[in-house]
Amino acid sequence: MANLYERVVLVRPVHLDFTGDVMAPGAEATVVDLLDDGVVLLEFDFDLDKLELVGAPQSWSTIATVYDFIPIPA
Repeated sequence: MANLYERVVLVRPVHLDFTGDVMAPGAEATVVDLLDDGVVLLEFDFDLDKLELVGAPQSWSTIATVYDFIPIPA
């Protein structure tokens, strides 16, 4: 089970919505919506100083299952 706004780390690769890119295991994200039993919307945040493209998105999102990640201990 996941909690809203919980920080998590991927344990399996997941495809990003709208881009077709894949986030690798080890990437950190935030649970931003609980969609269904065991299905959540994750948002990945990136440091804008490290992005090379002007106007690049500040975050990416994807739908994931609770089997794709584990919580980051507080």
